[in-house]
Amino acid sequence: MKVGEAYRLARDLVDCDVWVFQAALNRASRAGDALLRVAEMEERLGSAAAAEAALDRAIELDLYAEEPYRRLMALQARNCGTDSVHSTWRQLQHRLSDLDLDCEPATAVVYRSLTSGTDASGQP
Repeated sequence: MKVGEAYRLARDLVDCDVWVFQAALNRASRAGDALLRVAEMEERLGSAAAAEAALDRAIELDLYAEEPYRRLMALQARNCGTDSVHSTWRQLQHRLSDLDLDCEPATAVVYRSLTSGTDASGQP
């Protein structure tokens, strides 16, 4: 299609790997957010197992997004005990180390608060 003196691809008629990849990333990011909302609703309805399954699925979709891990650890602390929290924490640490990354400070605070008897602000 000609626009002024330049030709531009008609995106509705032409596709390329980069555009397909960007669209897939966009869909995946929205799916993770939807799953976080599903987990909240399931927990509110008293179904911790369904909430955990939704959070596990959100993690599968994005292995490095820390919010699902934080929510999963909090859910596990309420329902399963600290052994599950420690396991989830180690899983996150391992995955982030593959990319040579450290966890976000907020995630470390949540982990410490769930395993050391402090509140989410890090205070006793």
